[in-house]
Amino acid sequence: MGSDSSEASYVYTIAFGQGITEKLSAYAELYGDLPENNKANHLWDAGLTYLINNNLQLDATIGSSITKGQDLLLSTGVSFRIPSKTKK
Repeated sequence: MGSDSSEASYVYTIAFGQGITEKLSAYAELYGDLPENNKANHLWDAGLTYLINNNLQLDATIGSSITKGQDLLLSTGVSFRIPSKTKK
């Protein structure tokens, strides 16, 4: 992934999410690519999201490669929803 190659590559992802409480959710994902003439790359990650309010969410993720490549993925994030103005 990420190279300038004319080789075809098939990309996949399978994800599952589950609410634990009204504000806390968990998710898991299996993803990767299958290059035409190279070795396949398979990875996984899992994490938690916490809804502070309707417009603000925190998340944390951990993951790694199943095949050789990525040793460890750690990430955190903040998502902010910009409310739209509705016409009355």
